[in-house]
Amino acid sequence: MVVSASAAETLSVADGPPSASERAAASERARVADLAQRQVLWGVVLGIVSAICYTATNIALRGVTRDGDADWALWVTAMKSLPSALSAWVLLGGRAVGGLSTLPPLRTILILMAVGFAVQGGGNVLFQWSLARCGLALSVPTVFATLMLTGAVLGRAWLGESVTIRSTIAMGLLIGAIGILSYGAEGAAAALPAGPSDFSPKFWVLSGIAFAAIAGVFYGVLGVVIRQTTRDSVPLPATLAIVSSTGVLGVGVPAVVRLGPEILQATSQEWGLMVLAGVLNAIAFFAIGGSLRRIPVVQVNLLNASQAAMCAIGGVLVYREPLTAALIGGTLLTIVGLTLMSRRSGGTRGIAPAVSQGSPRE
Repeated sequence: MVVSASAAETLSVADGPPSASERAAASERARVADLAQRQVLWGVVLGIVSAICYTATNIALRGVTRDGDADWALWVTAMKSLPSALSAWVLLGGRAVGGLSTLPPLRTILILMAVGFAVQGGGNVLFQWSLARCGLALSVPTVFATLMLTGAVLGRAWLGESVTIRSTIAMGLLIGAIGILSYGAEGAAAALPAGPSDFSPKFWVLSGIAFAAIAGVFYGVLGVVIRQTTRDSVPLPATLAIVSSTGVLGVGVPAVVRLGPEILQATSQEWGLMVLAGVLNAIAFFAIGGSLRRIPVVQVNLLNASQAAMCAIGGVLVYREPLTAALIGGTLLTIVGLTLMSRRSGGTRGIAPAVSQGSPRE
């Protein structure tokens, strides 16, 4: 039945003004809607902050690579995780003093420790190796391609987050981007530092791209786990403290045992870059953790997609990495694919706030 404007006004007058309970319900709905919008906004802002800080972290890490030195990659990974671990435990101490919850149940701790070991070894260490083999401009777009694919698949299977037709097309583009970047390995090998004499330059670069792709899978798993634990009301500092500490101990102890006094022989520039990378990584880690608890995994990864372009530019400008047609094409295709991964067009309209699924309890 269609009701005219005048008839609606008559009915409204006849019904009388809203009752106190109706006004209270309307006010509560407006408050919840405003809270949801604030959560989405904070999620977007934190995602952008993490992208900028991760880009700067990767540029610093590129400066401390040592070709073919696996033990050194372990040490750099541990140093990168140390500031995140320390700051997370300080925050947990503050929560304990304030009488708030700190560590999650034992089962969750064990899961986070297992994921932490896997991500440090399969993610951070392999990424550090990839930087030494194929450079910054090739490794980061490759990482993001597999990270987004993993996040989308696991976000759907584990968290029930939708994967649209646009996202499916984007996955195909990301797979194509990896192929194009790999195709340019021969051209990149001519300008990048040569690997061991028993490796062909092209295979050396291709192995770096493969390491970057595997690292992206582990990073995608970590993103989904962080979102799941924070949605389950596990304090964010607890999640980050466990994952980061696992990294410091899991790869730091073997590095110290294997390198020994050689660690102290690092140059002042290397120490400075490692400290800078660690601090920036800590800021980025907390920012992306806060973003993951407010907006879906796919959206967080989308906001971080700008790293693909920023790191490619940083690699070319700072470290004189080769600017090839394959790099340009692969990076552009990666950015297009990452952009399409948004759940719907229109900026943040496609972001589903996580307020009802796990409100902050800091």
